[in-house]
Amino acid sequence: MIHLSVNLAGRSYPLFLAENLLSDSLLFKKTLKNRPFLIVSNQNLTEYAAVLVKTLEASSQDCLFLPDGERYKNIESLNVILEHLTERHFPRHGVLIALGGGVIGDTVGFAAAIYQRGIAFVQVPTTLLAMVDSSIGGKTAVNLGVAKNNIGAFHQPDAVIMDLALLKTLPGREYHAGLAEVLKHALIQDVDFFDWLMIHRTDIAKRQPEIILEMIQRSSLIKARIVELDEKEIGPRMLLNFGHTFGHAIEAYSGYHDFKHGEAVALGMLCALKWQGQNAIALQLKTLYQAWSLPTAIPAAYEPQRLFELMQHDKKKSTSAIRLILLAQIGQAFIHEESDFAKLKQFWSI
Repeated sequence: MIHLSVNLAGRSYPLFLAENLLSDSLLFKKTLKNRPFLIVSNQNLTEYAAVLVKTLEASSQDCLFLPDGERYKNIESLNVILEHLTERHFPRHGVLIALGGGVIGDTVGFAAAIYQRGIAFVQVPTTLLAMVDSSIGGKTAVNLGVAKNNIGAFHQPDAVIMDLALLKTLPGREYHAGLAEVLKHALIQDVDFFDWLMIHRTDIAKRQPEIILEMIQRSSLIKARIVELDEKEIGPRMLLNFGHTFGHAIEAYSGYHDFKHGEAVALGMLCALKWQGQNAIALQLKTLYQAWSLPTAIPAAYEPQRLFELMQHDKKKSTSAIRLILLAQIGQAFIHEESDFAKLKQFWSI
């Protein structure tokens, strides 16, 4: 088992990476410390939940299932969790277990942040995207209509338990979407990692176990170290939004139906590179996208005016500027405050 950590003052927590951790009763017992718990998961993950229930010697009464999909990352789902906790008199020393992808992790984490002014939770990510990105760092939230992650809180988990065996049966589209966030980490922070991804792109596509383990370890470490530098996203952590300002508009356009989050981020990264004229890097990305079945173009039916309007909902927008994360070169990102809204509007029309 690989044991990493996010080292924050007084709130450090471990990241565990290995296969078959859902069945590791000793690990879960050490993590939960005999505290009451509730497993919150997706309706399509009942098989995984059953494994965890057996591991914890629990029952079906210790599970709550929510609908699957980004469109259910909303106040209604949050309210279902809070009402369930209240009705069963869930104690303040209890622990929520978020078993699922980024939607479950973000929603359950936010419920933990606000229930009785804050209780503990554990991330058990079941998708690649959640393992390398959303489960690490304590950013929890739900969407408010087209406003992505507009209601949330910083609330760090007690632990992140990554069972890499779950990736073997992860649907191809989900797996590929997660690779976009892996690539993002390399692009903003580590040129050697980017070169490694290019070299191993075929093995990554084939989910070769040793390669996948190293990929997740390297990607998770980048995320963890950035979070350690800037927990509340007031400085270096902003760089993790590379591809997201454009990507969130693309994702929201169809009401979260056409693209998964990672797919939208992949397109958003290409938009950011196009914005700044980094055509050579964009070509390299397209090589990876083709190997990993990621989209390379925004649908022609998407109206530029609507994309621009959606971009204005981005929570990183100030009164006078929209914050863009751009690349000076591979491995070196920077923050750019764009105040020329007319230029942005025109960009979507190109």
